[in-house]
Amino acid sequence: MKKFLRNLVTPGSFASGIAMLTSGAGLGQLFLFLSSPILMRLYPPAVFGELAILISFTSIVAIIVTLRFEAAIPISDNDHTAHELIFIALFFATSF
Repeated sequence: MKKFLRNLVTPGSFASGIAMLTSGAGLGQLFLFLSSPILMRLYPPAVFGELAILISFTSIVAIIVTLRFEAAIPISDNDHTAHELIFIALFFATSF
């Protein structure tokens, strides 16, 4: 099974980029899932409503500000292009 997965996801391939994006999103969701019981004991439900509004607003603003350049980083052709995309995304994110 390991050999099959290694052959399927070779470095620099499209599947490798997809695996990188998926694993990052999955780890973020896992962190949120594991921290939720702790946060629910610390804060009342009204605060979670305010947090939901803040998260939705910042998510929309982040997409507009970074122009989604970060989504192209894992699928870039070479390291130089990936570094340029990182710089552009960080520049736009910090300039606003």
